[in-house]
Amino acid sequence: MDIEFPFDGDDDDRTVATDLADVAESLLAVDTVEAIQDLCMDLVPRVLPSRAFGIYLFGDSPGRTPLAAAEGVSERFLTLYEELGRHQDPVLRTLEQRRRPTHSSRLMSENTWTESPFFRDVARLHDMRMVLEAPIIERGHVVGTLNFADNDRLALASPAEIAVAGALGRLVGVAVTEVARREAARAVQDDLWAALDLSSEATVILDLATGQRQVNAAARALLGRVGISEPTLWLTGLIEAGGPGRDADAGMRQTFVLDVRLDGVSRHLQVQSCVTDRGGARRVVALLELLPAAPGVAALPDHLASQLSAREREIAALAVAGLQDQQIAEKLFLSRYTVKQYLKTTYRKLGIRSRLELTRAALTGEPADDGPRPTTPEQP
Repeated sequence: MDIEFPFDGDDDDRTVATDLADVAESLLAVDTVEAIQDLCMDLVPRVLPSRAFGIYLFGDSPGRTPLAAAEGVSERFLTLYEELGRHQDPVLRTLEQRRRPTHSSRLMSENTWTESPFFRDVARLHDMRMVLEAPIIERGHVVGTLNFADNDRLALASPAEIAVAGALGRLVGVAVTEVARREAARAVQDDLWAALDLSSEATVILDLATGQRQVNAAARALLGRVGISEPTLWLTGLIEAGGPGRDADAGMRQTFVLDVRLDGVSRHLQVQSCVTDRGGARRVVALLELLPAAPGVAALPDHLASQLSAREREIAALAVAGLQDQQIAEKLFLSRYTVKQYLKTTYRKLGIRSRLELTRAALTGEPADDGPRPTTPEQP
């Protein structure tokens, strides 16, 4: 935003510049229009003191109600301005046409001002001989005004003071625009989540920075069926154990296959996850699916499974289910070589030499007859 001020660079000008910077910093930190209004009422009069000050947001934008706050005037004045003054106000009409801060003394003489319908019906209540209004602009439209008034006709009439009023109006306009953008983004996000919650795809979203988790209805129902009472905590632990921390690369994919029992029947719970990055916000999106276990195949008994790491058990279960090395690699986003090394370690720990013996161990609970020995797995 380029704003030029006819300042001379003296100490007072530097103080005003500092005050404007403080206002800008404070305005951009708020997230509601009501907070902007409160902040203006607190900070703006410190920058440009006057007998009366107010902020008025028209409420012309969709979904926005009019907001007004003022100090130095009575409730009777505010009522009269809303009923009569807004339509009679010559300063406001000129401001809307020019889209620039407007001072009443620049529009007409004092006699013309005091004889105007606006002064007669509204401003005379507090003998307002001066009105300065600065536009609040959102996306190219005047959506409100900052209003200064005084009994002194020439108060705040210097070019520098009028320029400061314009700068304040622009800063408020930037803040209003940013709040509107955030509100629109939140509305879209809420709509998308409502749609996702209706989806039959069991989905979980984990924010890696904040730890916030969203679990849709399908995912809650699925995890509830397999006896997981705290699904968000369970999934967080599962994903973090698998590797993607706060610094996970966008696009990182993982697949977990867990053995579960449902109504006494062995099933596979498959969790496919992917790390996304939108504007620096990293999230893990996970899809859950309950799959039938391979016919006639059982998971490794506990006394054998306890000898293996989590990844070794996962790969062993897929091998027992009949998947070849390349299929396992594609499913788990690993290299074929890595799968072969995991199987080699599994065979050594269990004292077996082939997939056939691994399947036999899964079915019977017994490893090879001659006990553990280092071997090389069979060639696929």
